[in-house]
Amino acid sequence: MDELELSVKSILGNRLLTSIECNGLYIPSSEITEYCGRYSNPALYYDENFGTFGLSRGGSATYVTYRSRYFVITSKHQQRKLNADYKTFCVHNTERSNFITSHSVHFPLNDPEENHDFLVYEFTDAVNDGALSQHIWFDINRQDFAQPTIKPNFVITVGFPAHRASIIYEEDRYTRAPNAVIGKECPPTISNRLCFAPIEQIKFDPKGMSGAPVFGIVLEDLKYSLFFAGIVTEANTKKFHFYKARHILRMVEKASHS
Repeated sequence: MDELELSVKSILGNRLLTSIECNGLYIPSSEITEYCGRYSNPALYYDENFGTFGLSRGGSATYVTYRSRYFVITSKHQQRKLNADYKTFCVHNTERSNFITSHSVHFPLNDPEENHDFLVYEFTDAVNDGALSQHIWFDINRQDFAQPTIKPNFVITVGFPAHRASIIYEEDRYTRAPNAVIGKECPPTISNRLCFAPIEQIKFDPKGMSGAPVFGIVLEDLKYSLFFAGIVTEANTKKFHFYKARHILRMVEKASHS
């Protein structure tokens, strides 16, 4: 994450911040972007029509777990832009150097007024069968779906811009390197979105970060804690719009009962 020059600790200034609470764990502030990056990966699709390697890339993806179920969230426009079949979305098992497709996909009904832009792929079977690790998913069990998104003091996203994650077909491999961005919430200019502006001017094109997780850092009772705030949907060097976690979590909750 070499584009990020300032640590969270330096950004938060003179508050003597040493750690941030994340689902009962206390993560040193200097390691928080690395921690958030555990739950973000490139969004990958496998199809024989994509060339000899069969792999195509469409932005970033967010990994979450809820009620012992395991889900990957992407923005819907990624899949639509590639014209990819839902069945082609896959997760890379880096330990075994293979790719696993989801066993189901969940999405809201089309509603132009709501402007929904997310898909929820489920990988519970692959995790339960041992094909994927249980330790790559952000736990959202503690979040209250009924409440509006908490207004954070700071926002963090970690994603994979196109220039740092590419598929090298001649060598049957792909490269991946994340970028982290820290910002403060600002008024959105797209309906049904939240938005944040980077604190430091970013020096890269954020194209490809759609689908990346957005985490909020909030100060309560003299303690900083981290929560899942949504996924990036539209981004430029000045503003990152993101889809509210509350709507996504409702879909995840419905999927967990299916």
